[in-house]
Amino acid sequence: KCHFNETSPEQIRSIIEEYEGLTWLSVLSSWCPHALHDQQQLLIMQSELSKKGIQVIFVYSDFHPGYLRRKYLKSNRETTIYFMQHRTGVKEEIKTRQFLSETVSGLPEYNGVPQHFLLDHKFNLVYSQQGEIKNLMQLLSGLSSDGDLPFVKR
Repeated sequence: KCHFNETSPEQIRSIIEEYEGLTWLSVLSSWCPHALHDQQQLLIMQSELSKKGIQVIFVYSDFHPGYLRRKYLKSNRETTIYFMQHRTGVKEEIKTRQFLSETVSGLPEYNGVPQHFLLDHKFNLVYSQQGEIKNLMQLLSGLSSDGDLPFVKR
């Protein structure tokens, strides 16, 4: 039900580019309780988001398969969890900054995980938020049936 794949910025960009709608990209770390909380909320809402033309991608800056599997075995939802390629001797923060700079156009200042981005298929940044999403339900309830967000200027 839950698949784990090592990924690169190029692969994530390819997934985003091939999708005609918007992409919610969450960059997380398994050690961060806020990140896990956000991911659980997004997993619950993933099918609703899909109906609104938004795909959800989770990318972890670290990879602790046992811990993550225990977390996701509780979920009955099928999803793919991506993790950044391991780079020996590179600190997690530096690896994450580099990954994001190669993935997101108009990257805001990186201040740690969790970091969330809403991107169009041309990698334009529509929305970003650093830290726990406390108002995810409110944010997503602002989506109209055609996928428009009230804070998105098109």
